Amino acid sequence: GSMEERKDSATVLDWLQRSGVQDSFDTSGLEFSVRIYGKGEIITSPDKPADNLMFIAEGSGEIYGIRQDGSLNPVALVSAPGIIGDFEFIGTGGTPFYVEARTAMICIVLHSGQSRSRLMADPRFLYMLLMSIADKFSMFVSIEGVEGTVEDRLLRYLRDFCPEGVLDGVGKAM
Repeated sequence: GSMEERKDSATVLDWLQRSGVQDSFDTSGLEFSVRIYGKGEIITSPDKPADNLMFIAEGSGEIYGIRQDGSLNPVALVSAPGIIGDFEFIGTGGTPFYVEARTAMICIVLHSGQSRSRLMADPRFLYMLLMSIADKFSMFVSIEGVEGTVEDRLLRYLRDFCPEGVLDGVGKAM
């Protein structure tokens, strides 16, 4: 099925309360909507990066990359209270990953355009964003299994995520 977006305040408030997402902000007056994705739907892709931060309220998604030979490389599962679009939000541009709904998914979308500067000064929000990114980062680093030294894992990371073999700032590597 194709994504459905609900903006009516009753639906949005209901999901904000159920998910506890509202507790992740000290910033007031934020604008949210609710997106409903069907199983198998592609939520983000390298050519369609996340346009907003999305908080998963229900369901789960799979993050995967595509190897140079065209095969799929599962990276991580994301489920409530996970976030989609955190790397895009901090300004690293798109990501080389796809997120696909493994089940039907309900996401709370933060329309961050106007409030971006306020959000960047919101410690509670930044803490949550940092935790989300750290969590994903640890998954990316352990994709090949956790054995091996930090050096081994860094080399694998360079091989898998840095096409030119250059770790040119962690942001660009994502």
